[in-house]
Amino acid sequence: MISISIAIITVTWIFIIFKSFPKYNINTFQAVVFNYLAAFSCGTLLYGNQITKNIFEHREWMVWALICGALFISLFFMMGKSSQNNGVSLTTVVVKMSMAFSMILMIIIYHEDLTIYKIAAILLALAGIFFLSKEKQNTEKKNNDKILLIILFIGCGLLDFVLNYVQNFKLQHISSPLFSAFGLGLAGVIGCLILIIKSFKSKEKVTINNIIAGILLGVPNYFSIYYLIHSYEVIDLPDSTVLALLNVLSVLASLVVGYFIFKEKITWLKAIGIFSCLVSIYLFTKG
Repeated sequence: MISISIAIITVTWIFIIFKSFPKYNINTFQAVVFNYLAAFSCGTLLYGNQITKNIFEHREWMVWALICGALFISLFFMMGKSSQNNGVSLTTVVVKMSMAFSMILMIIIYHEDLTIYKIAAILLALAGIFFLSKEKQNTEKKNNDKILLIILFIGCGLLDFVLNYVQNFKLQHISSPLFSAFGLGLAGVIGCLILIIKSFKSKEKVTINNIIAGILLGVPNYFSIYYLIHSYEVIDLPDSTVLALLNVLSVLASLVVGYFIFKEKITWLKAIGIFSCLVSIYLFTKG
């Protein structure tokens, strides 16, 4: 469980950094682009000794790294757009509940057993995440862009499934740390191209604060992806259960951080969400 614990810690750290962006006037897009470059640098610095001629002779993993990179950056864009059109809270709920789509894919494609415990756990986990993520949206701009929400739900779920599929079937010639680094690096390259185009159109300048924020975000981001993939390898549970546990525990950890560091209130809806998540964790371990 060390791998999933580290993954949860890094995901929670990412939550803290994103939450701090408005306080320091950080340009989120610039920070995210540099986050991907920092994540790539982190992976290659730590595991660069694993780069051999063999991994480039067997290039089937490269297509999957490009797919992951494109999904990383494109889903970020859509999350930003959806936050503007549908509100931050509704977007957050959809992204977190997208685990249902990836779990369904894993259960069907991997022929995992679907027990009554797992069905109940999935439903309780989704209900818990919904209640924990639900906030008042009175002041948020909402254009009800349902198509974007559907794309986000499918896209985020697909990304989780692709990462799992790659770990199971496509990493024969490259280690998961290097694959994670290359996937995030390609997202950074795509982001840089977009950033260059934006700078010509709007004369937007890159600032040192945004670069630093990107680095602080990139290191935990790299390890969150790496330890998610590693968790699938070392935890003796079905992959769909591992993914569900990571999502639910990350939401609970973020809630604890929000309460103690950002003084966020525990509403009765969140209390129901906490209870639902705790029961779902128990049922996942049983089923």
